[in-house]
Amino acid sequence: MSVVILQPPNKTVGGWLIALILWFGFWIPAGVQGGTATIQKFFSPVVDQYPALTTLSSICTLLLWTAAIVSVYCAYVLAFRKPAALVVARRGLVFITVLQLSLNGVVLLLAQPSLRDIPFGVVVKPLVWLAIWYSYLVRSKRVKETYMA
Repeated sequence: MSVVILQPPNKTVGGWLIALILWFGFWIPAGVQGGTATIQKFFSPVVDQYPALTTLSSICTLLLWTAAIVSVYCAYVLAFRKPAALVVARRGLVFITVLQLSLNGVVLLLAQPSLRDIPFGVVVKPLVWLAIWYSYLVRSKRVKETYMA
């Protein structure tokens, strides 16, 4: 007697996953150049008065490049369906959002004398991106079918 085991076919990477992979792989790393220019722009007038801030500027730039590397790695594991791709992508999303909020806070605190002048979008935009993509990775049927264990 033969036994037939039915398995649903694994879906290929497609749909909104492609948009997420492109966002991880290209959009975030492309923003690093603009981010480093912004950091240098805001730090340059203050560094003349406080030379110790050169180290802070270098750390911010290094953290920005770290976010770019993490995002490219997240795109890689999602695109090639590596083990634990969803866990890596979720943690990468949280890491990049926290890093972006931290760097925006440092730049704004040095550029603006009072906290009430901080633009609303600086805080809301990263949180909205996190909410959209994290909920997509958790709730989407396509993601579950594509990356099923």
